[in-house]
Amino acid sequence: MSTGLFVNCRSPELVPQIYYVLLGQLTPGAATGISRPTDLKLRYQAVLREIILEWTAPADVSFPTFHIYYFLNGQPECCAASNRLASTTISTYNQPADPFTGTLYFEVTAFNGFVESAGSGAAGINLATDPPELLPR
Repeated sequence: MSTGLFVNCRSPELVPQIYYVLLGQLTPGAATGISRPTDLKLRYQAVLREIILEWTAPADVSFPTFHIYYFLNGQPECCAASNRLASTTISTYNQPADPFTGTLYFEVTAFNGFVESAGSGAAGINLATDPPELLPR
């Protein structure tokens, strides 16, 4: 029995599969990996008591959302949803330093609405020993 595009279809699972195939064709790159953010740098601004994260956005992602992750115990494997700190659409983020002490690690991923990239590579900062900036840039 044939009805249009569906030939001998009996499984309700076919419709979602077709949807995803069409979605992948309509949005190139949606089903494949995207480049990750690079060059993650951290600064501690003492006057404002903020940790400033800056990174380079991937060139192959139009209008990405960036997810910022933090970790307190060593450099982790990126990136558990429970460690997501925030999201932003620009390639910088200011995090209030309070109530953090000791060494903090951050990692950033890019998200194109379909797929999240691999992590940027963790960068760490120790609020007790790394020299802070005294004046905002």
